[in-house]
Amino acid sequence: MGMPSINIIFRELAKTFEQRNDNGIVALVLANNAGMNPKEYRPGDDLDSSIAKDAKTQIQFAMEGGREKPQKVICYFCQAEYADLDTVLDELDNVKFDYLTFGSELQEEQKTKVMKWIKETRESGKKIKAVLANAKADNEGIINYTTESVTVNGIEYEADNFCSRIAGILAGTPLTMSCTYTVLDDVESCTKLSKKEMDEKIDAGEFIVFRDGDYIRVARGINSLTTVSDTKTDDFKKIKMIDVMDHVSTDLTDTIKNNWLGQYPNNYDNKCLLLANCQEYLDGLVSRTILSSASIEIDIEGNKKYLESKNEDTVNMTEDQIKKALTGENVFLSSQMGILDAMENFNIDIVV
Repeated sequence: MGMPSINIIFRELAKTFEQRNDNGIVALVLANNAGMNPKEYRPGDDLDSSIAKDAKTQIQFAMEGGREKPQKVICYFCQAEYADLDTVLDELDNVKFDYLTFGSELQEEQKTKVMKWIKETRESGKKIKAVLANAKADNEGIINYTTESVTVNGIEYEADNFCSRIAGILAGTPLTMSCTYTVLDDVESCTKLSKKEMDEKIDAGEFIVFRDGDYIRVARGINSLTTVSDTKTDDFKKIKMIDVMDHVSTDLTDTIKNNWLGQYPNNYDNKCLLLANCQEYLDGLVSRTILSSASIEIDIEGNKKYLESKNEDTVNMTEDQIKKALTGENVFLSSQMGILDAMENFNIDIVV
């Protein structure tokens, strides 16, 4: 029997998807600061004087944001070289955040451990992501930042020391926007790449920044996913689309946990009340131009399979009878949603 389950499955049939809400939260793990309790900072907050200078820089990077600021940055302080990484990951299991990142270099085995943890955590239903340097993960939950170096205030930062800045940009990007071409006002220069090299890196699932005239910009808001399938199409490569999916999943799951699970008899009338609750939320996302359309209904096929598993004869049942049938402790719903992408590619035909 196990624990009660809430499974929200997102599939792209042709143009089906989902959504999100407020700006995100960054979980920033810092080494060489063992013994300090976790701290939360919001943009504009003063940092504790006890925090080391390098760690302060990383926190400030994360709070800088991009289009907007992140909600907050939650800081976890580790031993040297992240020796207690396992302990921190265990603590983060029960912390609400959107983007995990680190303030300095991870060893390869540590990076592999973090990627595995992110993938497993996402599969369990907690939709988090990580920004890591040079992490070829082929997964929508991992952003692979690979720009070799950037210069801020005359100081050069390698990729491992700039992931916090990228995480802050992503967490500070509203759901109606993408981070593509976000300007990094604080960055003076970055590793130079040719157009061909940038195209190749983006196609390989690498998140990079580049010089565009007087500005340093995000090249394209993509994650590390490169392998597509019938259930994971090209849209899954886009950070914006995944952010929307993740936030819809989280919002609906939290709503059901807090307001429905175990609190109502499982009959057709109460299922209709639940559907109305979910539809109202989805309609709000449509009105905010996060979704183009959205609907949710009882999953007829799910009900049918359940009834047949209980040796019920569904052959002579009408669709309406299957829809209204009792399904024990299980509620089967299906949703179709269209996620609005941001404008990124422009073709202008000028005739003179």
